[in-house]
Amino acid sequence: MNVKNLKCLRCGNAMEPGFVMDRAHYSVPTVASWVEGAPERSIWSGLKTQGRDTFPVISYRCEQCGYLEAYARVLEKS
Repeated sequence: MNVKNLKCLRCGNAMEPGFVMDRAHYSVPTVASWVEGAPERSIWSGLKTQGRDTFPVISYRCEQCGYLEAYARVLEKS
């Protein structure tokens, strides 16, 4: 996927990269993550995530119409 030329699926205009912010423990800002499998409750941490694949959620926003598109990919090193 060439993110430099990513076009909006709704209106065809340019998309800009960004992220969806989450607030976890003590309202500390963090990036939302995708976790494999169905959610399972945990008494200690809210949800069980140990041993599951997780990926940061990367979002793109259309500069014209505001449409959001999200991806959970392994980040490429620059």
